[in-house]
Amino acid sequence: MKKIIFLIVCILLFSIRIYGEENPYKWTTQDSILQGAFYSICIIDWMQTNYNHKHPEKYREGNPLLGKYPSRARYTTFGISCMVLQTGIAYFLPKPYRGYWQFFMIGFEGYNVCKTFTIHSQMSF
Repeated sequence: MKKIIFLIVCILLFSIRIYGEENPYKWTTQDSILQGAFYSICIIDWMQTNYNHKHPEKYREGNPLLGKYPSRARYTTFGISCMVLQTGIAYFLPKPYRGYWQFFMIGFEGYNVCKTFTIHSQMSF
């Protein structure tokens, strides 16, 4: 956990907003679309986790930070925290690194969602 916090602090320190006429930190429509895609995948992941939580005899959580059988409040808080953190990091990164970060996180979360679908998990509110 300390390594993750250190990495986040380094990313934020190296993305100090120093620029001339061209503002590399301006949030664009493309950034909003990518964030929307990331949020959509996170919501699908949360819905899968809800379904798995309701069927503990068949499924368990794969995230070691949450444990095998986390409470609904715990995985919901964790998911929201990750979404806020990802958005904060994206906001402070200049172009083109913001796009790289957003695509990486979409891919990472998308991989997890696809992996969960392969075990025949469903979605639930």
